[in-house]
Amino acid sequence: MEKKNIIFALDIGTRTVIGVIGEVLDDGRINILKETLREHDERSMLDGQIHDIAKVAKVVRDIKEELEGALGVKLTRAAIAAAGRALYTVTSYAEMEVVGAEVSTRHVFELESKALAEAVEAVKNLGEVRYELVGYSVISYYLDGYPFKALEGHRGKKISVELVATFLPETVTSSLQAVLLRCGLEPANLTLEPIAAITAAVPESLRLLNIALVDIGAGTSDIAVCRDGAVIAYGMVPEAGDEITEEIMRQFLLDFADAEKVKRQLFFEEVTFYNILGEEIKIAAKEIIARIEPVVARIAQRIAEEMVRLNGGSPKAVFLVGGGAKTPGLVAKLAEYLGLETSRVVVKGLDPREGKFLAVPEALLGPEGVTVLGIIQMALRKYDYGFISVFLNGREIRLLSQKNLTVGEILKLSGITPKEIFGREGRSLNFYLNGNRREWKGGLPRAAEIYVNGQPASLKTEVGAGDSLNFIPARDGEEAKLTAKQLLQECGPIIIKVNGEEVSLTPILLLGGKALAEDYQIQEEDQLTLCSKETAKAFFKNLDSVLVNGKEIEANYQFYPGDEVFINEEGLSVPELNSLEVEVYLNGKPIKLTGKNNYILADVLPHLGKIPEKISSLKILLNGEEVGFTAEIKRGDEIKILL
Repeated sequence: MEKKNIIFALDIGTRTVIGVIGEVLDDGRINILKETLREHDERSMLDGQIHDIAKVAKVVRDIKEELEGALGVKLTRAAIAAAGRALYTVTSYAEMEVVGAEVSTRHVFELESKALAEAVEAVKNLGEVRYELVGYSVISYYLDGYPFKALEGHRGKKISVELVATFLPETVTSSLQAVLLRCGLEPANLTLEPIAAITAAVPESLRLLNIALVDIGAGTSDIAVCRDGAVIAYGMVPEAGDEITEEIMRQFLLDFADAEKVKRQLFFEEVTFYNILGEEIKIAAKEIIARIEPVVARIAQRIAEEMVRLNGGSPKAVFLVGGGAKTPGLVAKLAEYLGLETSRVVVKGLDPREGKFLAVPEALLGPEGVTVLGIIQMALRKYDYGFISVFLNGREIRLLSQKNLTVGEILKLSGITPKEIFGREGRSLNFYLNGNRREWKGGLPRAAEIYVNGQPASLKTEVGAGDSLNFIPARDGEEAKLTAKQLLQECGPIIIKVNGEEVSLTPILLLGGKALAEDYQIQEEDQLTLCSKETAKAFFKNLDSVLVNGKEIEANYQFYPGDEVFINEEGLSVPELNSLEVEVYLNGKPIKLTGKNNYILADVLPHLGKIPEKISSLKILLNGEEVGFTAEIKRGDEIKILL
């Protein structure tokens, strides 16, 4: 038998260690060649965590040597799984105002990033252990308090999200690797127990349903939740079979080993044992079950609460695997706390009809064999951790393997901020004009550039294992800058009404009562005045007959936009106003037009110098657009006359 066809899998549990050797056939199925099980001599593991490396290594070494002797092979590599307690999940909530705007991709990205940042802050308070964010799943979006499956394109006042973030300790593998090293083994593949269990027990086709799996071992109850074709969350309750054993110890004065034996006989009608006082006790199994019922109920309640937290509610069905799944009364209690029919909570073993394995021994067909068979499957697929590796700007990032993983999710999990992706508008300039607050917008940002395997990509581009992402951060827009000339061009001439007829006047800007030069840079919070350049005296011959907005004016009065001028002196009319001076730019040079109140392009011809005989041959551009000689012009216009 060739070594390359063999997979050696170890399920190192709190109470037992199971070793299995499988042969990979040409059609992908796995033929189970040999399995063996050993219990720890002492409690060298607690709650799924290795405490005594040397004692655990002795058990593993015994299993390895037994399998090697039985099959005549030399084992150098083993597929293993870390306990589900290695994963830590945090439910996080975030909200933000959108004030009636249409919800965009950027809004959703910022919202999820905010929730993930809250989760990261939460795990910082867990002690000295360093956790790395490796995945997350959205439980629900909300728009104005109502749940939504997706937010983009909707309008409302407030959006929010509830999600589950998953973290992994950086040191999760150290103790397992130390055990293998002492046994002359190296890890062929490393996964997590709940991932292995769900791989073996729940076919991918069933993962479209909202199903939860609980691997109930001796020390921990590991939870995995499926929905929409993917495993969306993992969790752990640090209570399992050992709590049942310890309750039997207390109730009947037994040591741990004898209590463990009693627990395994609860399926008989009567159990006989000796307590630590030497007394023989014969008791009906149903009486022992009644005595441990409060502990079973407590474990079921804890599992149900964690499941609801991870899933955002009760799942549609629950599969139980692991030796603790057989605990009497557990199925009924768990169904009760989840509000499910008892038929929706089942103890799950390997289904031979699925055809993934051949020659499976009876000891592995029940719930106890699910995890180790899943470890073999994960090793065959070469799914390290049930994670994938991608590369972001050359840096390897390991993430939980999820369905339809996108660029946006990878960037969020990598700590890339919304600002780095979308950029920000340049800082606006705020000032006051005639008492009204005005805002001059800064420049627009240049969005980030994203490439996947060298090809342009978006936040929604799907990414697979080994893909390479190149991310060039966004560039913020430039800070707003505004000169007096630009503001005057934006405002245009001062329009007033004289006896109901509109008249245009040359505008100027004042700051502190003094006129500003055209190149003056408007400053934050400047108090500016926009008014006419000329005073009333320059326009009207007799001010005694002039009212502005119903009031008399002084000779130095300067007109403001929207002023209503009334001339009540008989015989005086609007044409008697003095002419308006307007400055425009002809072929890049400033010129001043005087003598009229309104001007057209023909009025600039005298400033052209030599005028060609055929005027029709001239090309005239007004602010970049081609026009004729009768086009009206105003202050600040850019005029180009081309031969």
